Parts: sequence; structure tokens; C-alpha cells
Amino acid sequence: KRSARTKGIIKSILPVVLVAVVMFAILTYYGISCMIYQSRVLTEQEYLASPLIAQNAEEYNGYANENAKLTAELNYLEGVKRAKYTYPLGNSEVLKKLYNTTKGYADVTISAFSAPEGVLTMSLSAKNVDDINRLIGKLMQVPIFGNVSYAGYTYNEDSQAWTVNVSCVLAESAGREEAEWN
Repeated sequence: KRSARTKGIIKSILPVVLVAVVMFAILTYYGISCMIYQSRVLTEQEYLASPLIAQNAEEYNGYANENAKLTAELNYLEGVKRAKYTYPLGNSEVLKKLYNTTKGYADVTISAFSAPEGVLTMSLSAKNVDDINRLIGKLMQVPIFGNVSYAGYTYNEDSQAWTVNVSCVLAESAGREEAEWN
């Protein structure tokens, strides 16, 4: 009877003992892992609290602030450069385009160029008034001229030619080659 009773007790206690052993193994594993991680955290905290690391972090922050200031200044200068290259120039490129457009239509006499306003003022002379009208229409199609206005048709008996005063407002970046943008 004892052996059957002992077997019954062992059968009922054995699962509890096995569960206890497994739980103890798991608890031991997590306890050791926790101690290892805690040791690592303490080591990292000591490292971060060292004066050398604090000094390096302060130095890094100084460089980062200086870099931010220099980046802002560089962006400002790039904006100035872009703005400068949108300002029209009354140079030989513009004159060449003007003379190529007027060729065969009228004689051109440039009277002024106002750099601050980007306005080119001229007079056009031709024997046929229709040539002047066609030329003004053609000038309005030239991309370097943002606006073309004219006034004061006159006929000169001595030269037997019509003359008109024309003002052309240069478009942004007129007189600047595409390569200058880079």
C-alpha cells in the first residue's frame, strides 16, 4: 500500500517540482540578465558622466552652432547671388539681339540705358512707316524685352524717313548667359 501511496504522492508532487525547477531556472536567467544589464547601464552612466565626455559634448554643440550660423550666411549669400543674376544688363549681348531683330527694318539710335530701371531708350528710323510698325511688333516678341512702348511718330523731310521713340524694359536676367547661373 505504501508503494502505491508513494507513487501517488510522487505523481502529484513531481509536476509541481518540475514546474518549480523550470521557474527557478527562468528566474535565475532573468535575474542574471538583469544584473548584467544593470552593470552595463552603470558603466554607460559613468562614461557619460566623465568630464571628457561633457567637454566633448560642449565642444560639439559649439561646432554645431557655428555650422548653423555659417550655413545661414551661405544661404543668404546664395540668395544675393541669385538676385544679382536676375538683374538685367544692357551689354553687347542685348545690343546684338536688338540689332539682329531690327536688321532690314529700321536704323537704331540708342539714346539711353537706365540700369536701375533696366530701361533701354532708342529711336527707330525707316523710310516706310509700316516697317517701323512691324519692327515694334517683332520687338514685343523678343524674350529679353519684358515691355516695349513707343510714342512720337515723326516724319523727317530731309531724310525722308519716319522716326519713333521706343522704350524697352529688359526682362529679368537679360544680358546674362545661362552659364553665369552655375
